[in-house]
Amino acid sequence: MQECRSEEAYNIGLLKRDLLNPAPSPFAPRLSIVVPIGKLALRHSTTHLAAMSTFIEHASQPEASRDVGAAIRRGLAGRCPHCGTGRLFGRFLKVVPACATCAERLDLHRADDLPAYLVILIVGHVVVGAMLAFETFDTFSTSAQMFIWPTLTLVLALLLLQPVKGAIIALQWALHMHGFGAPHPLEHE
Repeated sequence: MQECRSEEAYNIGLLKRDLLNPAPSPFAPRLSIVVPIGKLALRHSTTHLAAMSTFIEHASQPEASRDVGAAIRRGLAGRCPHCGTGRLFGRFLKVVPACATCAERLDLHRADDLPAYLVILIVGHVVVGAMLAFETFDTFSTSAQMFIWPTLTLVLALLLLQPVKGAIIALQWALHMHGFGAPHPLEHE
């Protein structure tokens, strides 16, 4: 882990050096810089150098580590992952723009469809396992099963969707993902 971080710091240093002191060229508007990062080589034109240098400056600054476990527990409870007291949701699945207690921006998340996929995975395993267990050890009429299993599926999905979304947002916050740690493309401050 330490070796990986030092390699990243070395690559960022190389990128900063090449961005701030480009080699003179008669083709300056068309100048491209190849930057080795791990096993990839990225090619950047000079038109993007100004934007990249601000990104590199921010990326090279060390970020404070955040407790992932505590953040996920707070997200599961529907609380702010930073302070644990403010509300995470204003409505059922609508995230508040900022925490009312600590003013941490919470609308920068990119949870998208992952919470729904995880809920489907969890509910599917619980319901199918219960169906197989009840079919093996007990006999229900078909009409009873047609009422029990869809109702259980709907109730479990609705009960799990908000906590799972809160946990995903808290995980993104704890790992400095998307707008929670780096400049967000939609954030204009």
